[in-house]
Amino acid sequence: MYKNDSAIRQLLNDLLKKDLDQDVIDLIEDFRQKTIYSKSIELYDDGIGRVDYVNHMGDDLTVVNSARVSFGVEKDELDGRDRKLINYLIKHRHTSTLEHNLITFRFTVPMYVR
Repeated sequence: MYKNDSAIRQLLNDLLKKDLDQDVIDLIEDFRQKTIYSKSIELYDDGIGRVDYVNHMGDDLTVVNSARVSFGVEKDELDGRDRKLINYLIKHRHTSTLEHNLITFRFTVPMYVR
């Protein structure tokens, strides 16, 4: 795994701010998603215990679209209003729209036997 994930994420974000062809942007986005979500976290520094990301379903756009389903509106891209909507939903505990997203982890932990 990478020594400094935040540095890699920052580099990819900086690249996306440049004036690039759409094909290059798509490649960077694809790599960024794989980089961010290809993770293992060591738990005990013993080489045994760890948590691995397996997969996920949904994203912020899923939350926004599920919140606006009764208005018959579906969006393809997030904007500032969508981020405000998500913050509002969380702040006011309207969290049922967050239930449309799932994430799967694999836990590897030592089993102690007496």
